[in-house]
Amino acid sequence: MTTIRNSPTPLHQWVLSSISHSLQSQIPRDVRILSDSLLEIPENMMEDIIIPDLQVLHKKQGTTGDFPVLVVEVGFSQQYESLKYATCRAIDETQSVNVSLMINLKETPAFRTPLLCPSSGVYRHPVTKKNVDKNAILAWLNSSEGGNPPPENPSDPESPLLFLGARWVGRIEGSLEVWIRDTKTGKAVRKLKPVLFYGSKATLDKDTPRIDARSANVDVGLKLSDIIPSADDGLEKPFHIDWADWRESINRARTSLVRSRYLTVLKSIKKSGKNKRN
Repeated sequence: MTTIRNSPTPLHQWVLSSISHSLQSQIPRDVRILSDSLLEIPENMMEDIIIPDLQVLHKKQGTTGDFPVLVVEVGFSQQYESLKYATCRAIDETQSVNVSLMINLKETPAFRTPLLCPSSGVYRHPVTKKNVDKNAILAWLNSSEGGNPPPENPSDPESPLLFLGARWVGRIEGSLEVWIRDTKTGKAVRKLKPVLFYGSKATLDKDTPRIDARSANVDVGLKLSDIIPSADDGLEKPFHIDWADWRESINRARTSLVRSRYLTVLKSIKKSGKNKRN
């Protein structure tokens, strides 16, 4: 289970939408895509079920049911091993899934609400740095005039986003890992090094070997026939990833993430006041 179900954010939804669009534009019309649904396999008739963020379903010739052939897992600020487990599990514990895509999104620094609220109910104003009461902090939160949150550095659109003078979203780094079924063991193995596709300030070094797709058109070495088993020669063409579209989805999601976090904080402060009266 990835963070989309534990802590769903606009970032998950925007990225999954972009991935779904990439898949739908290349796969046959009879292939179906489901999101956040029970993995459609007989092996799921057990207590410990598998629910991927996205799954591609293919109806095998001569059968009446649909079988998953690809799954996608998106993690945002999630522990790597947890995300890896969710990604590999669909291959390790099924017979039909041969490809899993793992999108690992990280935020730096990790998000912390710009408001400091000790148990006394006095807030630290994120702009003036003065201690204020709840009414003052609510007045500040309600002072927004709308518009898109500006980047901290106007010349760097990927820099942290500000809202009401405070930071609400940090830098995002995005990478893709492609996992396939090993022909000998039947277990999941990584096909190539992680592909870095988002994060202008992210560095590449020998200790963290990655393929750079931030400005290059990187081919991940997958054919559509690797995903969908078929005798159709038309599926022998490469599976194309539109890296620019993936990056654009993150750019737009960051703005939505600011609003989501802001509204969550606003709702929490209003609710805390009601709880005290009760």
